[in-house]
This record gives sequence, structure tokens and C-alpha cells, in this order.
Amino acid sequence: MQSTSCKHRSISYQRGVAALIVTIMLGLIATLGAFYAQRSSDLTQKSSSNSYQNVAALQAAESGADAFIQLIQADLATLATAAPPPATQPATNILVKTWGAGGATTSCALSGGTLNVPYEFKASLKGTDPKEFDSAKYVQNIVAPVATISGVAQGIGWRAQAKIANGYLYIKSEGCVGNTGTVGDGNVCADTSLATAVVRRSIKMNGSIAPSNNALTIRKHIDTRTTLNISKKSTSVAPACGVMYGDGGAGGTCNPATDAKGCLSLLAFPSFTDVGKKAELDATVMALNDENYFKSFSGNLSTAEFKAMSGTPVTNCTQAAAVPASQKFIWWEGNLSAVCTFPVGKFIVINGDVTSPMTAQGESFVYVTGNVYQNGAMTIEGSAAVAGIWDVGPLGVDPAISGHPGLNGKTDALGALAHTHTSAGSLTISYVKTSFDLPTSSVTTTTGSWIDF
Repeated sequence: MQSTSCKHRSISYQRGVAALIVTIMLGLIATLGAFYAQRSSDLTQKSSSNSYQNVAALQAAESGADAFIQLIQADLATLATAAPPPATQPATNILVKTWGAGGATTSCALSGGTLNVPYEFKASLKGTDPKEFDSAKYVQNIVAPVATISGVAQGIGWRAQAKIANGYLYIKSEGCVGNTGTVGDGNVCADTSLATAVVRRSIKMNGSIAPSNNALTIRKHIDTRTTLNISKKSTSVAPACGVMYGDGGAGGTCNPATDAKGCLSLLAFPSFTDVGKKAELDATVMALNDENYFKSFSGNLSTAEFKAMSGTPVTNCTQAAAVPASQKFIWWEGNLSAVCTFPVGKFIVINGDVTSPMTAQGESFVYVTGNVYQNGAMTIEGSAAVAGIWDVGPLGVDPAISGHPGLNGKTDALGALAHTHTSAGSLTISYVKTSFDLPTSSVTTTTGSWIDF
């Protein structure tokens, strides 16, 4: 009997130990479950917090860009009627209006088609370049949060910088969350460990393009028997060069300053009146590609940008004559092969060759993307540039004039083929240092904006 009792106690003990182990295991499982649930909750909360901070930083950057643009537009409105020095300008402005010294240049080199945007940043913001913020200077502000969120460091703010280049004002606005800096100490969003976002905008600025300091610029060669008359209009500064060209000419030791033809390949003696230099050969002009040569007169605008700015292209003289006075830019698509008189005061791009007489009136600039195969009178008040050649026809091709066989060359005006293998007619340029206002400012959001602040 005692043996049986002991056996029952042993079985009960084993069952108790097993139950205890099971209970402990269940307790451990429950604890681990609670731990991982808490961890998951923490991660979710952290992820939500990070997501909120990123969104809030982007919204702050957008808010900063919008606020900065409003400040700039207010400045432009104020400065539109600003008086030149010694009058003072508002101290609260970001922008300051400038007035150029003006006057002629003595260099015949391509000026880049000077793009004059008459603004810079005030002294407390500008760097070494007055058209760019100092790297350590910002316009900045604090943004009030929509609502307080427990456990989330808000401190939302933004700071912005800008640069004026190529006819645009480029803006970089940085938003941040967790900021502790103040506008007073200038340290808004200065902590590099903060959650940040960047927004970039650009404003097309009002300004003007001054295309050329020379009366006539030819990227390649000029070979003509035309009567060449170049002078300056009485109200204008003198051109730096009567003719600037990249190829051809008399060559050798010819000195354009003393040579009656300015070392140009001309049959008739030209008339140069009130010009800095008669002519100058610059081989670097010849080396430029089509686009870079155009940018040398367009204030660095590309042909695509200029065409878009010009509105609907014209293809005939009737359309050109109908361009309103307020539209300063004309894009002529195709060759100009009919006698044409352009309206007053235009920047005209002829996207093709010119093969007929032409008149450009009233302080205009004419740019030819192709060649000028002249056979008739041309009159320009202003200045002109040609991307190709100025000749009777293409190089290396016989003009097929009866009794005068021979391939067309660069300097036929200086030899036996002067009366057949050269362009003909007359060319009169009354130089005016022209300037053309750009269209009204516009604001765009661009991913390709200048960003190297």
C-alpha cells in the first residue's frame, strides 16, 4: 500500500513540473509578443514621425519659395519707378536697381550679346558677385505648425538664397523641421542634422539684350564687289569694328588699320566713317559652333529659347510687317528670297539664307543663321551678324556665269574673277548700339535650375 501511495505522489509531482514548465513557456511567449508589439508600435510611430517631418519640411520649403517670390515681385514693382543715384532705394528691399555707365567699347571681340538685367542684391546679402547671395547669407523665417503633435519636435522654418544669371533669378529655398534657430540669430535651418527639403524656382527677369559692338560680324568670310558704306548714326556711339570676320581677307602682312580696304576681300574701296577700326580678322570666331555663335549676340539665349520668345514665326514680308510694335523679336523661318522691308526696331533672326535685297529700319539687329548671297541693295540701321559666308554662292561651286568659268573662292574680289565670283549690289549700315527689352517676367518651377549655391 505504501508503495502505491509513493507512486501516486511521483506522478502528481511530474504533472506539476510539466504544468509549471508550460506556464513558464506561455509566460515567455506572451512577454516576447508584448515586446515585439511594442517595438512594432514604436517603429510605426517613428515612421509616422519621419513621414510627417519630411512632408512638413517640403511644405516649409514651398512656403519659403512662395514668400521669397512675393518679396522679389514687390521689389520689382517698387523699383520700376526708382530714380537713379543719388536718390536712395528702400532699405527693406532684397533687390537694388543699378544704372550702367554706358559708352562704347574699343574691343571688336564678341561681347556675348550683353544681357543687361539692371538689378543686384543689397549689400547685406550679396557676395563678391553682387548678383549672387553670399554663401552664408539667407532670407529666412519661422513657420507656425498647424497643430502640436505629441513627441514630435516641430520647429518648422525656411531659408532662401538667390542668384541672377542669364536673364533669370534662380531661387533655392530650404525647409526644415526640428529647428531651434531664430530669424534674429540668423540660424534658421542651420543645423545639418535636421530633416530638410529643398525647392528651386526661377523668375525670368526683365532686362535687355545689346547684341553687338560691331556694325557687321561674319563668322566665316566676306568676298564682295558690293559698295560697302559703314558709318554711325549721329545719336549713337561708334562701332568698335566696321567689319569683324573669322576667315579670308587679304591675309599675309596686310594691316587693316592702314590698308584702304581694311584687308577685306573687296573690289571697290569701302567707306568707313566714325568707326573704331575698319575691320578685324579673328579666327576664334570661325571656331565657334552655330549655337555658341548665336549666343554671342543673344545674351546667352539659345536659338530654341529665342524662337519661343518670338512667338509665331513669320515666313513672308506681309507677316513680318504685321508684327506689332510691342513685339521686339522676329523669327523668320526659311530663306529670305524676296525684297523685304522689316518694321522698325526689331531683333530679327532669319533662319536660312538671304538671297534678295533687304531693309531693316530704325535701330534693328539682323542675324542670319545661314549665308548671305547678295545680289542687290541692303540697308540696315543698327547692326548685323552672319553665321555663314557673305559671297555670290557656296564655296567650291562654279557660279556658272558665261565666259567666266571657275570655282568660287574666298578672295575672288582680289583677283581676275572679281566681277563674277563675288556678291554684288550695295550694303549700307548706319550703326546704332541697339538694345532690346526682354518680355515680361514670369515665374516657373524648374528641376534644371542653377543650383550650385
